[in-house]
Amino acid sequence: MKLFEQKENLKTSLPLIALMSALCIVIIALMNYFPFLNLVLIFILPIPCAIIGLFIKSRFYPIFFVVTFALSVLVTMFNLAYCLFDLLPSLILGFFLGLLIKQKLSLKYILVIISTVIALINVGNTYLIEAIFKVKMINQLFAIINVNVEGILEIFIPTIIYTYSLIETFILLLISLGEIKKIYQINESFKTNYLLSATIPFALAITSLIYYFFDISFFYLFMFLSVVSSAILYDFESKTLQNSIIFIVLVVITWLVYVATYSNFALINSFVIMLVFPILISIKHLTILILNNIKNKV
Repeated sequence: MKLFEQKENLKTSLPLIALMSALCIVIIALMNYFPFLNLVLIFILPIPCAIIGLFIKSRFYPIFFVVTFALSVLVTMFNLAYCLFDLLPSLILGFFLGLLIKQKLSLKYILVIISTVIALINVGNTYLIEAIFKVKMINQLFAIINVNVEGILEIFIPTIIYTYSLIETFILLLISLGEIKKIYQINESFKTNYLLSATIPFALAITSLIYYFFDISFFYLFMFLSVVSSAILYDFESKTLQNSIIFIVLVVITWLVYVATYSNFALINSFVIMLVFPILISIKHLTILILNNIKNKV
């Protein structure tokens, strides 16, 4: 029986679970006792978790999750900081990464979905650290460069975290996909799935619009998510010149709508108009999807 192949039951899954769990525990132990290695190991930690997500049934993943987390707590001598803020996110992230690769999604969808997951985890960790240790991590980091994020800038903290998460995702995918493709065939194309390219930006735009009425900081987070995902998921690869011109036209339309209507809003709220862009992108992709379906039926 090959170690790196699809496992159909718990019996055949256990050897791989044991091996990857041991690897995660070794990595988290190294991070605990040799902190100077953290900058490198934090990008390696999700790889064994992704391998589990790739080769075993999803219903067995909780076994790997619980065993790895529990043993890591013991190995680190109950140092919950590394287990909560490094291992736990990697266990969640690795599962999603493995699942997405298994679904043969093109790289741009993996980038958007994983960066969103990382952003939400990082935002959650930021508030968790504040609740447990009474420390505002973002404020401390910006204090190093003498920037005060109190007041208006505090609204953009989740958006700043997403920007960092996007960079983190690029590095993570560069490292993890390079290793995983040695044992699993990855879809390395950027082919557009019009259903996903229509629904993801639209769903993020609607989420942003909902938060507009309740929490302005999360409105900006999801607004930024929807705009960035719209650009990344746009179908530049087909009819390149034509689609590039359409993209520019949609950007111009969004800007004209903003210029024409922003005076009706307070400045901090006026960026809700930018949600026009992901909605237009979604409509464009949905139109192509409908036309393709009609064409296939004829």
